Amino acid sequence: MPTNPNFELRGINHLALVCADMRRTIDFYSGVLGMPLVKTLDLPGNLGQHFFFDCGGGNTVAFFWLADS
Repeated sequence: MPTNPNFELRGINHLALVCADMRRTIDFYSGVLGMPLVKTLDLPGNLGQHFFFDCGGGNTVAFFWLADS
């Protein structure tokens, strides 16, 4: 892994993506891949939701579902 003397990269907390269909995304990541849904946050102003799947090792894959997408 490349190094930088100004900081130390120790991992990535989460990767955030955007989905068009929250239910299908949950069904796939939890039901097919077996990654538990561990957190869901409502976005302010009824804009949508941000939700997180546990992918092991303290890492998550996160999605934004936006009401107008």
